[in-house]
Amino acid sequence: MLAILGPVLAPYSPAKTSPQDQLVLPSLDHPFGTDYLGRDVYSRVLHGGRTTIVIASTATALACIVGFLVGSASAMLPERFNFLVSSWQDAFLALPSLILALVILTILGRGGLALAIAVGASQFAPCLRVARISTQQVLSMEHITAARALGARETRILFRHVFPMLMSSLLAYAAVVFSHSLFSVAGLSYLGLGVEPGTAEWGNMLAEGRQGFRLQPWAAITPGVALAGMIMTINLFAAKIAQRLQSNQP
Repeated sequence: MLAILGPVLAPYSPAKTSPQDQLVLPSLDHPFGTDYLGRDVYSRVLHGGRTTIVIASTATALACIVGFLVGSASAMLPERFNFLVSSWQDAFLALPSLILALVILTILGRGGLALAIAVGASQFAPCLRVARISTQQVLSMEHITAARALGARETRILFRHVFPMLMSSLLAYAAVVFSHSLFSVAGLSYLGLGVEPGTAEWGNMLAEGRQGFRLQPWAAITPGVALAGMIMTINLFAAKIAQRLQSNQP
């Protein structure tokens, strides 16, 4: 909520520099201190959180929606097509996700949208694999066999029977993807391959805080703590939802 309401709660502009206030210690005026350009770290953490979350959420949506649909649909294909999908999936899983994201960013260039596409594409194959294996387990159940015997179409079976049963597990895995996306977005920005330099974003702030860490550790510690806290919060929230959905299933 602090990240979403960042522009309202931030006392200063995240891009406003103040040379006379460089490396100010945390105080009432600057709760998290200032960085080497005199920018208020608290305001930048609030604004940067929204940037990181939006990019990571876009990447997660791309990976999960496409990956879950393709994975579940491929599990219902004939065996020869299923083998091709499985081989393609294993080939992409053999590539480290960060390397794949770096290759895509090299092609697309720098920017928030390019970063979201790169991170989302790097998580597509794991999402496909989870959905495909989970769907194969559900398809072996008796009520699926009964639905097919009654003449139900494959698309109806997929959306009426398969997805409702997989909702809790897919949601729990989506939280894992979102956590990984947060780390990847921040990590790629830390390496200088994400958003533009100077943009209030947690990965950028970590990279900028590295320059004067011995003099101003708060400029790097606060976005790191915020990133860790966000990941813990999302995982706990998703776990609660997954438990609720699981308890509501017949």
